Amino acid sequence: MILPIYTYGQPVLRKQAQDIALDSLDNGQSSMVNGSKDLQRDLQCTSDPLDEGQRRLEHEKASRANGQSSMVNGSKDLQRDLQCTSDPLDEGQRRLEHEKASRANGQSSMVNGQCSTVNDLKQLIADMFETMYKSDGVGLAAPQIGKAIRLVVVTLDPLKEDFPEYAGFNRAYINPHILEFDDSETETLEEGCLSLPGIHEPVKRPKRIRMAWVDEELKQHDEWIDGYLARVLQHEVDHLEGKVFTDRIAPLRKQLVKSKLSSLQRGKVNCHYRVKPMR
Repeated sequence: MILPIYTYGQPVLRKQAQDIALDSLDNGQSSMVNGSKDLQRDLQCTSDPLDEGQRRLEHEKASRANGQSSMVNGSKDLQRDLQCTSDPLDEGQRRLEHEKASRANGQSSMVNGQCSTVNDLKQLIADMFETMYKSDGVGLAAPQIGKAIRLVVVTLDPLKEDFPEYAGFNRAYINPHILEFDDSETETLEEGCLSLPGIHEPVKRPKRIRMAWVDEELKQHDEWIDGYLARVLQHEVDHLEGKVFTDRIAPLRKQLVKSKLSSLQRGKVNCHYRVKPMR
């Protein structure tokens, strides 16, 4: 699913992103806040929870119309599955409407951006890759799609003509943290950003960094990274720290792009991909 990219001025781009609760995912527990439960898990289904939820509600209505309880052929009690004390029809309808609204806003069955299952996380990663490809980007951080969690996807395959070593390079970085910057050698290159369409400025960065992260298979890494990948990762990790690349340009350059940034804050955006501008 292609998600809208949040543009400059959106508060989430200035928030400190939080680590994804991987321990909860590994244990099959929900990392969602306020006691909210994953609809798919509560309904104990492997199909789309919207379809299953709607089927269960229709079944409950039919059972009541026939003077039966909400249990047929040993199926689970809807009220118990939804873990509610109110009428399960009302609660079930509320949960379905919440799920529909979440999907309409480009979210999965998550609360405050935190994933509740490994499948949620993998689906979010897949959606981020699809969004990045459609937007012609080489990197995308979760805050750029409205989620203040430490998750980054990178594709360097489009650069394979200039960097053959990056052919087929598509990776996700879960909970990335830059541990060290090797300042012995720096490089200034022009950068752009999907959240700041139309703005490109030279940025000076170290050519080598040490970073820790978890991959899609939930394996931990702690490695030194150099070259263009190191630059892309520094740019994306900046998003997780509530920064954008224009925070790192020279003061004079900041003054020159001030009007463009102000336009983005007013919701004036011109780009070919789907965005969520300021209103």
